Amino acid sequence: MNTFITEIIFPFFTIGITILLLMVILNIPRIVKFLNPAVKTLHLEEAEAVIIDMQQTGLFIDDAPEIKLQMQVIPNKGRNFIMETNHVVSEKDMDHYKSGNRIKVKYAADNHHEMKFR
Repeated sequence: MNTFITEIIFPFFTIGITILLLMVILNIPRIVKFLNPAVKTLHLEEAEAVIIDMQQTGLFIDDAPEIKLQMQVIPNKGRNFIMETNHVVSEKDMDHYKSGNRIKVKYAADNHHEMKFR
């Protein structure tokens, strides 16, 4: 009985555990992506947005002011929606973010709170 375990069962058990560990190690990025919603890849849609309001927050990052924008996003398909976001801009680009100006944005189709400026 002892020979049966050491010669037949143990090698199969060892090979099985090794294969299982390799499968887990090779799939760690997929497992993390599945378990952590923050790591999910965003599908971004392009759109135009009309700035409704712009205010400086009073914060500066590397001497560039942070502004709070409220804008109406006009997607290529679907309904318009209002979005607020904070954005760091250089002093020379402040004129681009005045009320009524149009800017190009990219927004997450499934979550309108996530966006990027083009």
